[in-house]
Amino acid sequence: MNHIRPRRKLPAEVVRDPNILGGMPVIRGTRVPAKTIALMVRSGYSDYEIMTDYPSIDLEGIRAAIAYAQANPNDLD
Repeated sequence: MNHIRPRRKLPAEVVRDPNILGGMPVIRGTRVPAKTIALMVRSGYSDYEIMTDYPSIDLEGIRAAIAYAQANPNDLD
């Protein structure tokens, strides 16, 4: 019997699209991987620094990347 593991629901601002970066989770409306933003937060970058480096990302996008990373910690490896 196959057991299908339910997919975790992505936060509202993190999306997967096979036509964008091969389906890698990105911040909605950008080509910025959620993993990149989450790792920047983990490394100590401030919200201001992240938004300066990635002008297409707003505070909501940063929070979505953090929530995604918390729900999918193995994706940060």
